[in-house]
Amino acid sequence: YPNLEKRGVTPLVSAAASGHLVVVKELLKMGAVVNKVVSGVTPLWVTAQGGHVKVLMELLRQGADVTMRDPDGRNAIMIAAEGGHHLVVKLLLGQNADIRLVDYRGRTAAFMAAERGHMEVLQDLLRAGSPMNTRDVDGRSMMLAAAEEGHVQVVEHLIRHANKQLITGVDGLGRSPVFVAAQGGHFAVLEALLENGADGGRCDLAMRYPVAAAAAFGHDEIVKLLLDHAREKNDYRMYQDDRSMQLLVSSVQGGNPLCLKLSMEAGVRPTARKMLDSMATLAVVMGHSSVLQMLLPFAKHRLSIVEQSIGDIGAETICELVTGQVGAAVEGED
Repeated sequence: YPNLEKRGVTPLVSAAASGHLVVVKELLKMGAVVNKVVSGVTPLWVTAQGGHVKVLMELLRQGADVTMRDPDGRNAIMIAAEGGHHLVVKLLLGQNADIRLVDYRGRTAAFMAAERGHMEVLQDLLRAGSPMNTRDVDGRSMMLAAAEEGHVQVVEHLIRHANKQLITGVDGLGRSPVFVAAQGGHFAVLEALLENGADGGRCDLAMRYPVAAAAAFGHDEIVKLLLDHAREKNDYRMYQDDRSMQLLVSSVQGGNPLCLKLSMEAGVRPTARKMLDSMATLAVVMGHSSVLQMLLPFAKHRLSIVEQSIGDIGAETICELVTGQVGAAVEGED
């Protein structure tokens, strides 16, 4: 709850948020209302957010209501789980806090713990019976949320204890845990998923492939991992024209020479190689001189590309890139 001091909160909320147990006790003795909502907060919610165990115990003794929900639909145990406050979560579990409840984004307390990478909290909530297969309003599972944030320990824990659907399931955009891990550059997460049977070549609803998503963001180590995995599994989908073209275009757009090198070494199909002239032009437009340098030896119309490049990357840079290559092309024409 940001900017509490500007919200006009009660003294009890202010003391609870700061973890001042003595002040909290004194205010409660003076008749402060423990469950009063002021400016969208209660003493219990700010205490759970701050992880103040002793203050929480005092509020519970004074009748704090663990079922109340904040403006985002969160109860106290969700707030504590999101903040990673393990002891607070354990105390609230002892008060029979509802761990199946979802907030207005469709997330349980366990989902929030997974999304934030709080392993101890997640383990406690799952042991207490929190459902594992819930999805938020965007269709994301807790596995996908953890993979998207790069929380490898959470992902590995869920792999060991979840069913296969949690590994292979997709969100509302058709993105799998593999896809979001590849796009985010989370190598260890992706490796764990692939080792446990996840499909490395499943595209999203926009027909984007994980390897292309990784290349677009310059994650060359991810590109290599996915290509190596495809070869090991004899998965030749990676070498189909649409995928190889996506990989090539994404590598150029990302401006990463190593991704481009890996793409071309992966065996780009002949129909894709015919597009190398267009890719060189794209490199010019994007201003990726190092990528252009790699593409020029393969481009058929080097002179027209160089002519177009003047003013985009700069005549001096282009001349340096194509020294020898353009001359060879001119001699060939003569």
